[in-house]
Amino acid sequence: MQCAPVRRQTSAILCSACSALVPAHPSLLARRIWHARSDQRTRASSSATTAFPAGVRISRNSSAHLSGAIRRSEAALLTPGTRALIEQGYIAQSASGLWTLLTPALRILQKIERIIDEEMIALGADKVAMPALLKQSLWQRSGRYKPGATNRELLQVHDRKGQHWILGPTHEEEITELVGQRTLTHKSLPLRYYQIGRKYRDEARPRGGLLRSKEFVMKDLYSFDSSVESATITYEAVLGAYKRIFDRLDLTRHGIVMARADSGEIGGSLSHEWHLLHASGEDDVQLCSACQYAANVEFGDKDAGQSECPSCGSGRLTTERAIEVGHTFFLGTRYSEPLGLKFHDADNTQKHVQMGCYGIGTTRLLGVMAELYLKDQRFVWPKHLAPFSLAVLPVNNELDDLTATLLHRYHALGQGRVDKNDIVVNRDYQTDLRKRTAQTAVLGSPTTLIVRDCDADRLDMSVVRSDGVVEVRARSANEIDAALLDLVNAV
Repeated sequence: MQCAPVRRQTSAILCSACSALVPAHPSLLARRIWHARSDQRTRASSSATTAFPAGVRISRNSSAHLSGAIRRSEAALLTPGTRALIEQGYIAQSASGLWTLLTPALRILQKIERIIDEEMIALGADKVAMPALLKQSLWQRSGRYKPGATNRELLQVHDRKGQHWILGPTHEEEITELVGQRTLTHKSLPLRYYQIGRKYRDEARPRGGLLRSKEFVMKDLYSFDSSVESATITYEAVLGAYKRIFDRLDLTRHGIVMARADSGEIGGSLSHEWHLLHASGEDDVQLCSACQYAANVEFGDKDAGQSECPSCGSGRLTTERAIEVGHTFFLGTRYSEPLGLKFHDADNTQKHVQMGCYGIGTTRLLGVMAELYLKDQRFVWPKHLAPFSLAVLPVNNELDDLTATLLHRYHALGQGRVDKNDIVVNRDYQTDLRKRTAQTAVLGSPTTLIVRDCDADRLDMSVVRSDGVVEVRARSANEIDAALLDLVNAV
């Protein structure tokens, strides 16, 4: 079948029947380039109307990429990863313990949350969004707020009517009251609700950037069961989901441990903390030399290195510094009793609901990853977590149409494996190509496609990866397809 050209590109024609790229006639190409160079308005108009695939991010000004300044008063409290996040334009400080997430950090956070969403949905949990302002009176009923006490870590506000509110650090009371608005029977349970939202804590000394701040983003899951046995099954299921989440976030190989912990002010009869073993951590975790026993020193034996393992009895305990990234609590009736959350059993007897709560600090995870993936003062993110999986740099605006065509073809060849929202095209033609390439490296894109000048018979593309630059020269539509398919597999 003979291809039917429908739209001319800078150096290629897109076939309407097979979507192949066919080299344009040299004379047509020469006339187009001459016209573009002689008429600035025509060139600008052509560039403005280029049809890039929907969802592809277009960056026109590299200088718009923000970078923050490190405050002298905070410098000693920052980890190396946090310093790099600030200097390379991922986060900016608003005040002590308060951070603005800029585009690269926000995109990584969204990818972290997407993985968490998938595992929570697989667990059978429904996503909700509860208010940040919580009733102080409800916290008094649960016993977590005590009038006259310091309540030092709670951020509190009063409205114009004099009502007292708490900026929520957790939402046990709120979700318990919410579930209590419906009539529960044994057939209604179990229930599982989760949210991913901002939390607040009046930290006395915020430090480590995103590792300990006054405002942070957290995933909190709450479970409601009819019996201790059912609640135990839920608890174990959540532990399994957490293991999958940390594995998918590429953290397991870096030393994630599940440690027995004290339940603290949240309460409950059983608690586990999830720690990443790292020198930047503020927690001390005891590890057994013979088995998988791990415990926060606040829970376990403080004479680490000199005591026997309480689990196996033969191993010796050593202490490692660690960063807490998650916490799970078997609450039992800690909140259902004071707040009156009951259900009707099969014999119509009213019983208190068995509860659990489970948290993961998502912004803290971002801070942890910054410590792990900072290599030689630049971030080398895992491919699936990088802000953009592919950065595309046309050398000049005469290649805009061709670049758009390549991306359409790239997406078609990907057959669902390519996310157009994960591609950024840098069209800042006022900035030197070397600086633009360096900027994509700062953003942590694992692969960069540079579309270079070409003639009627050849398209030059450079694929920049962490291991160097791979030159790709394509002389026909088939060769272009093969090169793009290799790119799909690489990304």
